[in-house]
Amino acid sequence: MAFGNDHPHLRWVALDSSKRPNPASPVVVLHSSATFATTHLEVQDLQPVGERLLNLAATPLGQWLARPAWIQVHRWRYGLVNQPLQRPTLSSPTIPNLLACGDWCGGNGVDAAISSGQAAAAQIGQWLKSRPRG
Repeated sequence: MAFGNDHPHLRWVALDSSKRPNPASPVVVLHSSATFATTHLEVQDLQPVGERLLNLAATPLGQWLARPAWIQVHRWRYGLVNQPLQRPTLSSPTIPNLLACGDWCGGNGVDAAISSGQAAAAQIGQWLKSRPRG
């Protein structure tokens, strides 16, 4: 996975086919920056937008990215958190074993999601230990 932390248009690029045993061909997933996505949010024809992202990724990663066998572009209107919760989980005092977690808890990315999930697991573990048996 390549991260585009300093890139104005690419947030990250992943070789998604690496998750599959014996992939027939490479599958690459590109996520744009929030600014790029906002600029193109209402565009009707997404094909040129996807091609532009592929060309941007091809420059540092390899020209083969600019010539895909096929392309599928999705809008993910609510994919990024604007204002994360300032704690790792969200819970209710009336339902202590119900927790919400995710990248929106304490951050805005996979690291925050993992940390939030671990915090939720720890809280559920504590709840299970403290509940009456019977």
